[in-house]
Amino acid sequence: MRKIFAGLLVILMLAVTVSAQAPFVEDDCGLFSPATAENLEAQFDQLYEEYGFTVSVVTIPSMGKETAKEAAGKAYQSNEYSNDGIMLYICPDEGVWYLYTSGIFSQAVPDSLLSELGA
Repeated sequence: MRKIFAGLLVILMLAVTVSAQAPFVEDDCGLFSPATAENLEAQFDQLYEEYGFTVSVVTIPSMGKETAKEAAGKAYQSNEYSNDGIMLYICPDEGVWYLYTSGIFSQAVPDSLLSELGA
């Protein structure tokens, strides 16, 4: 659970320092209370409206046979988020999370940082 919150913290820190509409919070696993999901959705929507980049969280019960990177990439693309974005992809039943980055965020979050966080 610590790693999930560390990932959320990275997303929020980058969202504040860095300068398509699907839900920005897709919680298929019910990790967040309705109030928390609504609050995150509002904050992520505001960031998208003000800066044009996507911040999102997706939770899913199973990835099937895909790697976290593949599954997260497909989830990001299928939601048609902006070219610049960051998504925390969580599969708690399998103990997996992945921080997917696109566009400017790909440069802001190097693989070495992801490795330190345990992704």
